[in-house]
Parts: sequence; C-alpha cells; structure tokens
Amino acid sequence: MKTAVRIFRVIGLISFGIAGYFLGKEILQLIPSITNQLPYAVGAAVVGALLGFLLMPYITVYPVNWIRNYLTKVSGPPLLYSLIGLVIGLVIAALASFPISFLPEPLSSVLPFAAVVLFGYLGVATAINRRKNCLRFTCRHS
Repeated sequence: MKTAVRIFRVIGLISFGIAGYFLGKEILQLIPSITNQLPYAVGAAVVGALLGFLLMPYITVYPVNWIRNYLTKVSGPPLLYSLIGLVIGLVIAALASFPISFLPEPLSSVLPFAAVVLFGYLGVATAINRRKNCLRFTCRHS
C-alpha cells in the first residue's frame, strides 16, 4: 500500500509538473507585457508538481482501495445482477449511440458518452431493484 502511494505520488508529481509548465506558458502568452516567461512557467510547474504530489493518491489509490473493500463486502448475487444489468445497459447505449452520432457537432460528441453513462447506470439500477423478478425469470419453478 505504501509503495503504491509513493509510486503514484511520483507519477503525479511528474505529470502535474509538466502540465503546470505548459499551462503556465499558455497563460503567460495571453499577457504581452511579460517578456521573460521562463521563471513564471517554472513557478507554475512547481505549483503543479506540488498539487500532483499531494492529490494523486486521492485521485487513484484511495478510491480503488475503497471500491475493493466495498466489493469484498457485497455478496455474489447482487454483484452478478448488477454486472448483467451493466452489460444490458451498455448494449442499449451502443445501439443508441450510433444514431445520436449523426446529430450536429456539439451534440454528436457529447451525447454518445452521456448515453453510455445514463444507460449503464439505468441497467445496473434496474437489475438491482428488480432482482427478484430477474430471479423468477432465470429460475424455473416446477
């Protein structure tokens, strides 16, 4: 656990530092009165590196550990039904995304992703809430 946190902190330090440098250079190009931009870009890189070092475990390691701990507490049937509901929801989203992609430009790039999120969530929620009906559908009573 400690080594994973350290590895992701270093990855965050490097990636946020690079992003801070380039973001600082882009912002400084909007201000024409500053002639020497390098010190400000390096300062933005240092701020970005500090933010990456501090925030990266909270973005990566801790949510994954929380999800892993939660999934170990959930029993098998609800997990299976939620997986089945997710697959059905994603299939419906894939079928709905094709015609949605022919809409005009801002909608054609945003709405397919929104459809995936919406139908995936609805599939999981429906399968969990209706698992007794799904159980009657899957199991035959003699």
